Amino acid sequence: MSESSLNQENRQEYLISGRVQGVGYRYFVLQTAHKYNIRGRVKNLSNGKVRVRAIGGDLQGFEKELWQGSGFSTVEQVDKSELPESLGYANFSIE
Repeated sequence: MSESSLNQENRQEYLISGRVQGVGYRYFVLQTAHKYNIRGRVKNLSNGKVRVRAIGGDLQGFEKELWQGSGFSTVEQVDKSELPESLGYANFSIE
C-alpha cells in the first residue's frame, strides 16, 4: 500500500464510557477489530473509559459493535473523533 493510500483510509478514535473495564471489553474489541479488518489499539484509561484507535476496514460495522459490547459490559456512551494521520498501526492489539 502506498503512503498516499494509507492517508486516505478512515481513521477514528473512540472513547467508550460505562461498565467497560474488568469485564473483557478490550478482548471483545480485539476480536471485533479482527472481524472488520481494523488496525489500531485498545487501552483502559485511568478515568474508567476505554480508548480505541482504529484505522481502515469497516469502521461503520465496527462502531456498531463497540456500542453492543461484550456480554458483561454496559456501554453508556461512545465519543468519536478523527485520528491524526501521524498515527499508524500494522495490526490491532491491546495496550
